[in-house]
Amino acid sequence: MALKDVKPTRSLLINIKKKIKFSQNGYKILKMKREGLILEFFKVLEEAKDSRGALLEKYARAQEMMAVANTNRFNWCEGSCIFCPGKPGYHPDK
Repeated sequence: MALKDVKPTRSLLINIKKKIKFSQNGYKILKMKREGLILEFFKVLEEAKDSRGALLEKYARAQEMMAVANTNRFNWCEGSCIFCPGKPGYHPDK
């Protein structure tokens, strides 16, 4: 609203005061909503951190299990099987 549109009447003053009060109330509501959303965000963030920690633990355990599985996958042979005829070494299980 431009200054030249304001007429110096009592009714217009009352209307402008109502608009100002309405705007201030709206601002307070938005501020409370923002604070609520921030609290909710931090709760979700904490859950995500916990989930990530659990996931990292499971991933580390899975890597250990894969390492064990890979070491048990090959057997030593003296060269008397079909996989390594005449050459001793490791070969996969049959």
